[in-house]
Parts: sequence; structure tokens; C-alpha cells
Amino acid sequence: MIQQRNRKFPRVYSKKAVEEERVFNLSLPVAAGIAAFTFTGGVLLGYMLRKSLD
Repeated sequence: MIQQRNRKFPRVYSKKAVEEERVFNLSLPVAAGIAAFTFTGGVLLGYMLRKSLD
């Protein structure tokens, strides 16, 4: 049994049980699609920036 300690200030809340961590699982094709979309967007923005600076 857990022994109670003499506390200067009592606890006003109860500890919650450990919750599961939220993990977002992606399949390999979805991850590759997101990476390709991000890459092409960056290439397009870089091209547009280079054109506007010339």
C-alpha cells in the first residue's frame, strides 16, 4: 500500500492513468506522394522566384 506523506499543501487533483501516445501511421505510397508534392511545389516556387528576380 502506498504511504501518505505529510504535505504542506494537499493535492487538489488526482493523477490520471497513462494515456496512449497518438501516432499517425502513413503508408509508404502516401508518404512518397506527400514528399513528391512538396518537392514539386518547392521547385515551382523556386522557378517563379528566380523568374521574378531576373
